[in-house]
Amino acid sequence: MIVEFENTVSGDKIIPNLGAKIAAAEMPQVLFWALQGAMRLVENNFILSLTNSHEVALEKWKNTRDSVFCFLGDDEIVARVPGSRTP
Repeated sequence: MIVEFENTVSGDKIIPNLGAKIAAAEMPQVLFWALQGAMRLVENNFILSLTNSHEVALEKWKNTRDSVFCFLGDDEIVARVPGSRTP
C-alpha cells in the first residue's frame, strides 16, 4: 500500500515531539481508532481497501521506475489497437 504525505510543515509551525504529545493526551482515542481499523481488516479477510490516491501513487511510481511501462503508456508514441498483438 502506498501512502503519500503531501502536506509539509515548516518553520515556526513545527511542533516538537508532536507524536508523543498526541499519545499522552489522546491514547484512548488512538487505540480505539486502531482497533476499529483492525476489526475492519479482519472483516475484509485481511485485504486492504484500495483508494484512488493509492492508485494514482502506484501509477506515478510505475512510470518513474519502469521504463517499459512508461514507454507503453505514452499515447504519443504507442498506438493501442484493440485485438492486435505484438510478440
